[in-house]
Amino acid sequence: MRKLILLISSLLLILVPAAVLYSKRAPAAEPTGAVKTFAVEARMWGWTPATIEVDEGDNVVLDVTTKDVKHGLSIPALNLDVELPAGKTTRVEFVAKQAGDYRLMCSRWCFADPAKSTGHNSMEGKLIVRPRTGATRTIEVTEFYGKFFDPRTMHVKTGDTVRWVMGSRAHSWHTVTTMEAPVPFDSGVFKDVYEVKFDKPGLYKYFCHVHPLMRGIVAVDAELPSAKDQRAFLVYPPEDGIPGPTPKVPGVGEVWAVLQWLEHPEKKWPGATAVIDATTWQMKDVITAEHSNPHGLFTNRAQDKVWITNWQSRSILTIDRKTHQVINRAYPGDSIAHSMMHPNGEKLYVSRASENIISVLNPETLKTVKDIQLDAGPHGIWITPNGKWLVAAAVLDDKLSVIDAEKDEFAYSVPTKRLPLFAFTTLDSRFGLVAAARDKAVHVIDLNAHKQVAEIETGAFPIWPAPAPDGKHIMAINTGTHDISVIEIDTWKVVKTIPNVGWGAHG
Repeated sequence: MRKLILLISSLLLILVPAAVLYSKRAPAAEPTGAVKTFAVEARMWGWTPATIEVDEGDNVVLDVTTKDVKHGLSIPALNLDVELPAGKTTRVEFVAKQAGDYRLMCSRWCFADPAKSTGHNSMEGKLIVRPRTGATRTIEVTEFYGKFFDPRTMHVKTGDTVRWVMGSRAHSWHTVTTMEAPVPFDSGVFKDVYEVKFDKPGLYKYFCHVHPLMRGIVAVDAELPSAKDQRAFLVYPPEDGIPGPTPKVPGVGEVWAVLQWLEHPEKKWPGATAVIDATTWQMKDVITAEHSNPHGLFTNRAQDKVWITNWQSRSILTIDRKTHQVINRAYPGDSIAHSMMHPNGEKLYVSRASENIISVLNPETLKTVKDIQLDAGPHGIWITPNGKWLVAAAVLDDKLSVIDAEKDEFAYSVPTKRLPLFAFTTLDSRFGLVAAARDKAVHVIDLNAHKQVAEIETGAFPIWPAPAPDGKHIMAINTGTHDISVIEIDTWKVVKTIPNVGWGAHG
């Protein structure tokens, strides 16, 4: 059988009080006489804009135009429910009497389409009513590349409050966590609204700890970094991508790669899987069905099926390799990052990053056989070739978690430096490997002795410490310096650096 080569794409805490406040109800405000009018579009399966901001006491006017089928505009906390006829514009008026954050939703069934990863239950938005006193700015959390935090840079004044709101462009769990800041803060995993009152000037660089390539900057009475430095932190935008040359040497079989952020006009959520003919290096197909920020993929020994994990969603897909059709799907939990097949082919492991769980699935039915609780934020996972140990990078706890794969039970964990993203094992099943991205380190764990035996400094932001086919070296791929650190297993030392392997070098 022709070989199937997989390119697995993965993305890419100091808990100190930082005047973090959540919305509280205050006495109702009298109308101010100010009128705020918004043009709103309703279509399957979202609102545009997804977030509406007004001030306490405003008279709010929403001119809502439905672009397809009948919808309903409901704000339960305001006892508001208005039917929106198909193809018409309906005016909705009310007074924003109380400061707070209100869920805006569709109250009429508008169908669902699993082939497009969309549904009526995702048609939600936010009405934000700001208090009259104090300046409050809003950043929307989304799952679209270049707009993960929208806007991703913001100027505010000392004493201002910034709130991060998840509306209809996000359907997973996220965090707002500082990487560099005068006063650190960390929201923890949330799926609603998070606020910070900024009392100290300076630059606050933050990210999502579950999805580390979601990044933003708040400048409090401070200048933003240069455009070059912003790109270095925020990760370059799509327009800066530079296509590489076509490989000169033909390959064998196919290359499958997930395109996590590819947007498609007929899909609400981004993502696709590319199928490339390795003999010609030409694209054979782009699979978009039911993709929602796909992040990882794995195959079986027969190489007749491919499992795709939708990271910023709750689903895993089984795709027929020959027909490229989705033949099964399951929803084991939230933030499904990666999958890994047991060597016996009878168990498929998936990591649920925001729920601190590794699920064991039947690969044929995708039914959950067992959930294994472990350290916080399991992301990249791997299993020893002998099937004894499964290792997981616990990104929220900064640990390498080890599971007894014979009993499917949590065994132990070993502390690492900051932001471990992916774990591997050596080909002889002796050692576990994990890269701590924020501290340029690869940790080596003796799996049978339950202890660390080496820590190796690499290039910037290492993600994948994968074993080379010769069994003698580890290839640590460094996203930050766009190179590969070649580590000799006998000495656990870097013996070579392969430079200039491309921007965003990852997996």
